Amino acid sequence: MDLSERYVVFFKSSLDTINLFSERMRIHFEECGINTLLFDTTTPVESLNGLLPYLEHGQVAAMIGFNVSFYSYKTPSGINLCEGLGIPCINILLDHPYWYHELIMSMPKTAILLCIDRNHMNYINRFYPNIPINGFLPHGGSSSILESYNEMNCKVMSNADYKDFRDETNSVNSKDIKDIDVVYCGSLYKYEIERIRPDFSRYDFPAEKICEETIEFLLHNPEYTIEEIVEEMMRKEGLEPSDDFLRRFLGTFTYIERVVGSHFRELLIETLAREGVNITIYGKGWEDCDFINLENVDYKGFVSPEEILSVIQRSKITLNSMPWFKDGSHERIFNAQLFDSLSVTESNPYLKDALLPDTYLEYELNKQSMVKLAGEIKELLASPEKLKAMTKKAKEHALLYHTWENRAQELIEFLEVY
Repeated sequence: MDLSERYVVFFKSSLDTINLFSERMRIHFEECGINTLLFDTTTPVESLNGLLPYLEHGQVAAMIGFNVSFYSYKTPSGINLCEGLGIPCINILLDHPYWYHELIMSMPKTAILLCIDRNHMNYINRFYPNIPINGFLPHGGSSSILESYNEMNCKVMSNADYKDFRDETNSVNSKDIKDIDVVYCGSLYKYEIERIRPDFSRYDFPAEKICEETIEFLLHNPEYTIEEIVEEMMRKEGLEPSDDFLRRFLGTFTYIERVVGSHFRELLIETLAREGVNITIYGKGWEDCDFINLENVDYKGFVSPEEILSVIQRSKITLNSMPWFKDGSHERIFNAQLFDSLSVTESNPYLKDALLPDTYLEYELNKQSMVKLAGEIKELLASPEKLKAMTKKAKEHALLYHTWENRAQELIEFLEVY
């Protein structure tokens, strides 16, 4: 595909995190000489009116977005707009596909679904034969706080606010301040679990038993995916679920992920806290945890994604927990490496392929491993030169392979041969 005389559309949404990812990639396209357009999904009518002249003249080469629902847009005659015009629609899913059942089912025949976990690709292949192309695109990292603020365009800052942030950030950069030992940036979803608990009375099969037995199994065997254990539990109950039945069940029971994910997220933070690791926590839902009141725990509450980048830059070590990804990535890992903070993450096959040995710490989803991790963290905090050597090596590697600009380049290369 010749991209030189046409436009690639990127999407802006109401979610700051997604806008950060998208804008970093859009800027890279522009720097490579590829014209881009921005479609603001918060003002869809105005954005569509602005886009229509380009569509009518065949000037749109592709559309790229995260969790985009616009691709299902139809003309008054009922024709899918993108499909009718033959426009490749790249949709990058930031969570497991079972969160996006309706979105995926409404994608056009020109759809290209990209997943941030390799298991998710297998899920798409099995359960969504309507998707002609899918692939793997891991998360990337943001290499500059100031550029992220300047490029994101997802929030209007006054000149005074921006100056204050710029001055603070430059101060951090110039003095190389690392005043936070260990940071965790993420919410604890226990507060919403009861709200999203399914109404089991609606089902004419033992749905609650299947759900609870799946949760119990995963709490003791967290290396498995949710879908494979749900299917096993169904067969244990004498059911022979079709792919369509299983797909709909999994899309309804995302509750399972919230329960098991929250359990291990809380176990990680509580174990490290009670082992005496100094932890600063950002995110929602932690206020009711007993260990929040420990002297070595500093709970800051929720802050914006761009502020999180500044926090990571100030941290010696950044903790990561996955949203039940068993073969994929999360931006926290690469953000940490790019900001000279040691990444600590649960392990999986993709990360073993993507990260260099001796540039990060890994743990397994059990208390014994987390207790061991606490000792490793304290040792590194007491060995600043070793810690610095690890973060230096990690940063060099991440700058070469794991920025959002790297991911944008992969998309450019794909589109050029599409």
